[in-house]
Parts: sequence; structure tokens; C-alpha cells
Amino acid sequence: MSRFTEKNPFDDETDANPFADPAIKSHSPGAGAYGGGAYSGGGTFYQEPSVAPAKPTPLPPERASVTSFASDSATVDIPLGEPGYKKKEKELKAKEKELQKKEAELKKREEDARRAGVIIDTKNWPFFFPILHHDISADIPEAQQWTQRLAYYTYLGLMLCFLWNTVCVSAGWAKGVISGGSAFVCWLAAILYAVAGIVLAWPLWYKRLYNAMRRDRAMTFAWFFLMYLVHIAWCIFAAIAPPIFIKGSSLTGFLSFIKALDADTVVGIMYLVGCILWVLEALLSIFVLQRVYSYFRGSGKATEVKRQGARAVVQAAV
Repeated sequence: MSRFTEKNPFDDETDANPFADPAIKSHSPGAGAYGGGAYSGGGTFYQEPSVAPAKPTPLPPERASVTSFASDSATVDIPLGEPGYKKKEKELKAKEKELQKKEAELKKREEDARRAGVIIDTKNWPFFFPILHHDISADIPEAQQWTQRLAYYTYLGLMLCFLWNTVCVSAGWAKGVISGGSAFVCWLAAILYAVAGIVLAWPLWYKRLYNAMRRDRAMTFAWFFLMYLVHIAWCIFAAIAPPIFIKGSSLTGFLSFIKALDADTVVGIMYLVGCILWVLEALLSIFVLQRVYSYFRGSGKATEVKRQGARAVVQAAV
């Protein structure tokens, strides 16, 4: 007990309090880089080493983005001149220049072909399945475009006449207007008329007039007149429908209309419409022939044809 009563260790605060020493105060909390330390357990304090914060690594320009939490109205400027966009822009410009170069070369070739007398025709007719070339506005001189269009209308009218003729003969066979063993023959003849007439009319007379107007050739006009006269003669023959072949029942002419009207009223009216179509086709064709012939005489092509004919006769004789 005497050992504990000799001296009270807490009497002197300076000796007992470790923070009373100025040297230790320098190591007290708040003196280091981060304001803190640790007790070593042996009566002394040590300072934790200070570590500088790592700097953020900047992102590349292609993936750079800025997010602002302080203000929703903050503006962000992102450069638009990225290398990827510049590369694509250069590629598009190069392709555009290449296309322009090819277009210029194509126009030059077409111009050279026209100067050399070579005509390049693009197939554009009929529009649903283009197999032929037909462009009146581009190929025919402006003064003769109306006449050429009238001739084109006669070709379309001929198609209508043949198709309606086939429908009427088919209806007459179905209604018994055309009876007997000749019914099938009449129907088959009507189909043959339509196919042959529509297909052959284009090269025989319409395309001849087209080329004659386009190239201004006298002999081509002569062939057109010959074939177009055959066309007009056929239209007049069909409008009458004389009983020469299969008693005229394969055509919707005037005489066939009378027979059909006695047998069936509906079929008779159909035949009457067909007869009117053939008459209109013949009249319009005669009008076109007159216009073309007036141009042929006025342009001096008739004299040229006579000279070419005389020259051909002399060459044949020699």
C-alpha cells in the first residue's frame, strides 16, 4: 500500500499528459497533409504519408462527352470535324466527281454518234413492257408532230377495232348467233385477224411513216403510202363484212350486224358498235393519208422519188 501512496502519478498533468509536450503536438491531428495520424502504441504518434490524387485520363475526341450536374442549361461544345466524317465526305465527293465524269463522257459519245449519223434508240414502248422505241416529241420535227400523232391514233384505233371484233365474235358464238361447224372457224379467224393486224401494222406502215418523218427520206414515204392504202382498204372491207370468207361472220361489219340483230339484240348492238369503229378508223386513216401526201408534195419529195425511180430503172436496164 505504501508503494501506491508514495506519489500520485496524476498530480503532474504535464508529465502524465502526452499532448503537453510541444514536440508531440507537432504530430497531433491536423498537422499532417490530411490532418490526421495514428497512435503507435508505444507512446508516440506517426504521420500517415500523403498521397496525391490521380489525375483523370482524358478521353479521345471521338468519345468525349461532358455531363453537368450543376446546371441543366449548361451548353456542351463537341467538335464536328471528326476524322471519320471527313473521310466519308471525301469518299462521297470522289464518287460524285466520278459520276459527273462518266456522264460527261456518255454525253460526248452520244453527240459524236449523232454527228456521225448513228441514232441510238432507247426502248420505251409500250410502257408496261418496253420492246420498241417511240418518242414523237424528240424524234419528229415540230411541224410534223401533229400528223405523226394522228397516224399513231389510227394505229391505236386499229388495235381497238381488232380487239372489239374478237369480243363480238366470241359473244356471237356463245349466244348462238354464229352456229354450226363454222362457229369455231369464225372465232379462230377473228383471233388471227387481231394478232396479225396489230403486229404487222407497226412495221409495215406506222414505223415507215415514223422513219420517213424522222430521217426525211423520200422512198420511205413511198413505201408508207403503199402499205397505208392496204390498211385503209382492209378497214373498209371490215366495215362492210361481205360474205366472202365464212359468210363474213368473223368481222363486225354492216352485213354481219344485220344478221346478228335478227338472232340476238345484245349481240346485234355489239356488232353495230364494231361496225362504227371500223368506219371511224377508215375515215381517220383517209384524213391522215391526205395530210401526209400534202406534206410529201409540198416538200418536193415526189420529184425526188421520181428521180430515184428513174435511176433505179436505168441501173436495172444496164
